[in-house]
Amino acid sequence: MRRQKSQEKTFLPSTSKDLLDSPTLSPQHFKILFAVVGVILLYLVFRFLVSSGAGLSSFQPQYCYEIMGYSTDVYFIQARCWADLVTEQIKNTNAQATFSYWAPSSRREFEVKLKELKSMYPEMRRHWGSPAVFEGCNTDEMQYVGGYNDFLSSIQQRYRVTSNGECSSFI
Repeated sequence: MRRQKSQEKTFLPSTSKDLLDSPTLSPQHFKILFAVVGVILLYLVFRFLVSSGAGLSSFQPQYCYEIMGYSTDVYFIQARCWADLVTEQIKNTNAQATFSYWAPSSRREFEVKLKELKSMYPEMRRHWGSPAVFEGCNTDEMQYVGGYNDFLSSIQQRYRVTSNGECSSFI
C-alpha cells in the first residue's frame, strides 16, 4: 500500500489501482471460511435442537396402527374406543399416533380378509377373531401386533393410556 504524506504529517492510504484490483480473500480462502462458518452454524442448530423442549431430545416417533375387524364385534368396538382415548390423551404431548380402520359390515367378509392376511403374515396362523391389529406407517413395514389384548397391552405400555371404564362398557 502506498502512503501519501499529508500536511499534518499523517500518512493516508492511497487509492491506487493495484489496491482496488487485488482481492483481500482468494476464492480458496473464501470457500474455507464459508465451510467453517457453515460447520459452526450446524453445530449451534444441532445443540439448540438437542437442548430445547421441542427438539430432538423429546422427539417421539410416529406410530401408525391399522385395526381390522367386523363393525359389530365388541372387541373391534373396544379397540376403536382405546384408539380414540390414545388420540385424545396424547393431543397436547410430543407422542404421535395414527389409527386407521377397516371394518366390513359382515363377518364373512372379515373372515375372507383374515385368511388372505394369514397367508401374508405367518405369525397370524393362530389368529382367529376380530380385530386383527397391525403397526406400521407404510404397507411394506406393517407388522402384526395381534388381537384386542395384544393391541391394548401395546398402547397401554407405549402411551400409558388409562380408561375410566368407558371402553369396557361394550361387553
